[in-house]
Amino acid sequence: MNDLLKKLQSMGLKIEKGSDIHPEAENKIPIDKVVQGEWLESRGEKIYITRNEYPFGSSHGKVLFKNELRFKNFSQFWRIKNLDTYNLQDFLFIDTETSRLSLGIGSIVFLFGGCYFTEKGLEVIQYFLDDPSNEAWFLATIEDLLLNYKCLVSYNGKSFDIPMLRSRMVLNRMPYGNLNKDHLDLLHFARMMWKLRLESRRLSDIEKEIMDFQRTEEEVPGWLVPQLYQDYLGLGDATPLKGVFYHNEKDIVSLAALFVHINKMISDQETLDSSNSLDIISIGSIYQKSGNLSLSEEFYKLGLDKGLPEGIDYRILKNFAGVMKKQNKWPDAIKLWEMAADMNDHDSCIEIAKYYEHHTKDIYQALVWVEAAIKIVNRTPDTANLLDRLGYRKRRLESKINSTYEK
Repeated sequence: MNDLLKKLQSMGLKIEKGSDIHPEAENKIPIDKVVQGEWLESRGEKIYITRNEYPFGSSHGKVLFKNELRFKNFSQFWRIKNLDTYNLQDFLFIDTETSRLSLGIGSIVFLFGGCYFTEKGLEVIQYFLDDPSNEAWFLATIEDLLLNYKCLVSYNGKSFDIPMLRSRMVLNRMPYGNLNKDHLDLLHFARMMWKLRLESRRLSDIEKEIMDFQRTEEEVPGWLVPQLYQDYLGLGDATPLKGVFYHNEKDIVSLAALFVHINKMISDQETLDSSNSLDIISIGSIYQKSGNLSLSEEFYKLGLDKGLPEGIDYRILKNFAGVMKKQNKWPDAIKLWEMAADMNDHDSCIEIAKYYEHHTKDIYQALVWVEAAIKIVNRTPDTANLLDRLGYRKRRLESKINSTYEK
């Protein structure tokens, strides 16, 4: 082995011993050199806090922040009792960044972002966990913030952010009662509001398509955030985390803007007039699911009157007909079912048949609509069971007609 080393050295290769190798000085850059803020310390533990403000009159995309937000028909829409009695300052918009993308063991929250309305505008606060050993103090600070608000607003927070915070508080033997407040998860409502015209309802897509907001080059993708934090813990260079703070801040400000926008859509005529007809119909569908039939009817009508694009989904008409049926507004329901039937919806044919059989006792018309349903179903594959049921209904109606003749 020594001969081999000597031969390699004679060829010009420099062979160093381990004791001769010295690591380069670590290039540590602390978070307070990258993001403006301040340290909050208690009993030897510390976390980093940043603040920012969006005064009333500023905008987020096309959404203008104003201190005149009105709550109208809000409890019925969001399905939270007494929500109409809340003030704008009662809502806390939240988002977390975690060391992993899952809720698994070992994943921690390292950045908590919250924003809330004050008398001057929207205020943003972010808590950063510089050292995981200070997690208990970090979580206690978050708990103190939650204490001041009646309702939390998130985007998928019910499935991710709140369970994550709760699990960390449990592991740290801390109370977590303030996580159990009223909670509006805007992801669920975004899916209902824009399912008719947007393929994706991710927050970034809602920002671009609904609020006309575009993030800057500072933005980092969410999937990269955990790795950037892991790198920071290992290398001590906070420079890449500037984009993580930006990402988190824009998430929560977008939440506040989306909350304002939706509230205006359901309570402000000017905003409604400039809204897409499919979005207005979606509001009607949301009220329908909450059982508020009068408001559901109002928004369905507004959407239809505004005009619908080509290739309208017949289920819109069928759902609206269901609202009219529950209010016993049969002429309107029949008209909507007929429109859906023209679009080859067999369910609407059956509903019309039921109406004629049970309400007007016009068996002949009922039979006509059952036969129309059968024609539609015959053109649809894998509908044998449905055809059997329709065949039974047809024979029953024919039997009623025959018994009438016998008399």
